[in-house]
Amino acid sequence: MKNLLLLFFMTAFFISCDSDKEFEDIGDASECSLKMREYYKGQLYCNKNPHFGTISTNLIKGNYKGKIVYYINVECENCLVAAPSSGYTCELE
Repeated sequence: MKNLLLLFFMTAFFISCDSDKEFEDIGDASECSLKMREYYKGQLYCNKNPHFGTISTNLIKGNYKGKIVYYINVECENCLVAAPSSGYTCELE
């Protein structure tokens, strides 16, 4: 029972979002991360839909062929969404 309760709280934490809240530690972000956040600003959102649950997009940073690449990942618990197929470096390549 304890494990089930822990799983419930962890799931609720990871799928919840607040579109009005900015990151509190934004001062610790790199210049490139801030630039890419501004670049993708129109695509980042969080929506609580009664039919699909919480739908949000997140800015993700990863390593691809030795370069740091930023891309948008869609998080939706009841949607069929394809994985991202493209991303940009800080130089917008």
